[in-house]
Amino acid sequence: MARAIAHKALARWNAHPRVADAYFEYDGWAADDGPAYWVALVPGWGVGGEAGLHTIHEPSVREVDAKLRDIEPCDCFNCQVQLNKQTQGA
Repeated sequence: MARAIAHKALARWNAHPRVADAYFEYDGWAADDGPAYWVALVPGWGVGGEAGLHTIHEPSVREVDAKLRDIEPCDCFNCQVQLNKQTQGA
């Protein structure tokens, strides 16, 4: 059951227009030795107003979902560089 929920969550996150990649790994961070979840955002978006924070790493689907509700536009230097590269076709 938990594995099915994780795979459904990954599919949903990877379909999100502001997500570049989502995956899980067993990195020992989750309290129950289960998977921890990683979500990388596309350039121009960050987590919770923290300039330069473009990756979500949480031990549960619920916590990732909460962070995804908290993403907002980011105009940090790295985002500007990446967005300029995309605009110039690099």
